[in-house]
Amino acid sequence: MRGNAITDPLGALRRPPAGPAVVTIGTFDGVHAGHRALLARARDEARLRAARLVAVTFSPRPDAVVRPRAALPDICDLDERLRRLRDAGADEVVVVPFTPATMAVAAAAFVDALVDGLGAIAICVGSEFALGRGRRGTIPALRALGIEVVAVPVLTLPGRTEKVSSRLIRGAIARGVPAHLAMAETVAGAACR
Repeated sequence: MRGNAITDPLGALRRPPAGPAVVTIGTFDGVHAGHRALLARARDEARLRAARLVAVTFSPRPDAVVRPRAALPDICDLDERLRRLRDAGADEVVVVPFTPATMAVAAAAFVDALVDGLGAIAICVGSEFALGRGRRGTIPALRALGIEVVAVPVLTLPGRTEKVSSRLIRGAIARGVPAHLAMAETVAGAACR
């Protein structure tokens, strides 16, 4: 049934686990200061539990699938993102292909795949995180599924209320700010032109 084969949208997560893991999940485009703060906390949580730190990311970016006409280009390509995630402390990085089928996966199925396939004993995510069909996998919903969730506060720009985000950096790049300056602008909170 070559033409009609159904692929598992979470196939990248389904394999024998290599031991217990703290899992962090996100697009991680650019691996900016907010991501690095999340990864540092996840690394600490993994050490406390004598576990590996596994970063789960998506390609393409979910917003590029959900709203393709509005999506701006990536801050960095996938290979660079994977390198930056490893440099920031991830022992392993797993890329989940993001497709309409991935969007349809319920949060409970996603958590099951993390536990069964990656050995997840805890998830460490940003405080505004949600996953699964309709983003119903909020932090309280994930906890109700029985997985420990460490929620890390979102980093804000120094002296401002704006959140450090890949969207903010992509917007700066779209306005003509070179990528390295857009990253610096987002972290420093001041225009670097």
